[in-house]
Amino acid sequence: MTEHSVVVSVFADRALAEQAVLELQRAGFSDDQIKYSVNKGGPGILDGLVGMGLTYNEANFYNNEFHAGRTIVAVKTSDRQQEAYDILRLSGAYDADARLHNGTNERTGNDQRMQLREEVLQVQKEWVQTGEIRIRKRVITEEKVFRVPVSREEVIIERVSLNGQPSNETVEPNASLEADEGEILPLGDGETVKILVLEEQVTINKIPIVIEEITLTKRVRQEMKQITENVQREKVRIERRGNVHIQGDNIDDVSLQSSQGE
Repeated sequence: MTEHSVVVSVFADRALAEQAVLELQRAGFSDDQIKYSVNKGGPGILDGLVGMGLTYNEANFYNNEFHAGRTIVAVKTSDRQQEAYDILRLSGAYDADARLHNGTNERTGNDQRMQLREEVLQVQKEWVQTGEIRIRKRVITEEKVFRVPVSREEVIIERVSLNGQPSNETVEPNASLEADEGEILPLGDGETVKILVLEEQVTINKIPIVIEEITLTKRVRQEMKQITENVQREKVRIERRGNVHIQGDNIDDVSLQSSQGE
């Protein structure tokens, strides 16, 4: 990685380059910041890289890699160069700095490089339906008994002896008489008296009324859910045969073992 505002890397495998672009997008780099170049028989990318601020040697290196059929990915950023560089390298890329500046002193130019990788878990969440609630109303019929007081009229007949006293009333034959309450009417042969008898009759009206109200509300509850997953990472194991002295940067927990032969 150089001190430019653009980070450029080379991918020998186009699929790895496409995966690196996806990782950059997930990290928040926009499509305008990511440049993806694949040689399809067109002109080179030397002038474009020089225009981005790369030195001629760096730009020429990437241009040669481009013509060799490799995929070039460039990320334009002024404040996230290290992050872009790490994503590209973890995705399997190499850059001009690694190939053009192999160092001096004890290196012979035949250095061999090995990239170590490890799997990184990316947790994603999505809403899924886990249940359903349905509410219905049903009508329940039940019998209710009420005791209601009602009144009715009864006819009372009383006989009163008048001791053979003559009546001064004249009544037409076959007349139908109606007597008021407490009134005494003389009855002749063939005469009738009509008395209306009443009683109270019960009428029931049913009126629906509101007795309860149900309110449904959804709320979101957060809880910690532990997810266990296996991830793999690569670790260097050095085997030596014979009297070989190894000198260089420390590698995590490297155990030097002697191979007894193949």
